[in-house]
Amino acid sequence: MKERTFGRATRFQVVRAELESLAHRLGPHGKFPPMREMAERFGAGINTLAGALDDLEAREVVYRRHGVGVFVSP
Repeated sequence: MKERTFGRATRFQVVRAELESLAHRLGPHGKFPPMREMAERFGAGINTLAGALDDLEAREVVYRRHGVGVFVSP
């Protein structure tokens, strides 16, 4: 199955860029909104959102605290 693109970027890339932009606006240790809220806000499925957050976590842009939320890395 071919991945949908938006212009030249895939949905995953668009969501990841939006999340990274949000991280910069929130600042160090800023808390992201709940997953469902972000999925609705960015028009993305939970799996796409989770994948984008996984990528940002691997790049140390964000960190997660189980049961608490997603936060901007210092």
